[in-house]
Amino acid sequence: NPESRQLPDDSTEYQLFQKICCRLRIRRKITVFMVPNLNTPFTCCFFKCRLYIPSDWTISPELYEIVLCHELVHIKRMDSIYKIFSVAVIVVHW
Repeated sequence: NPESRQLPDDSTEYQLFQKICCRLRIRRKITVFMVPNLNTPFTCCFFKCRLYIPSDWTISPELYEIVLCHELVHIKRMDSIYKIFSVAVIVVHW
């Protein structure tokens, strides 16, 4: 989306993101994008890890922290790779 933008390093959201990464001991480089007209946040992590967050969200800071933590756990556990592997297994056995 051409309207998406990378989360600025000096924003409070980015500071919260960094705090959660430290708490979860995530050392990978993760790029965070704010995307308009997005319904829910998601991660895309194959070669480069990216976190997409709706830019027009109006949620509480506590809920925002929970959502970030949830998405970062997906990155830490490498769920994207497992999902690709499971789809490949389904295709082969179907």
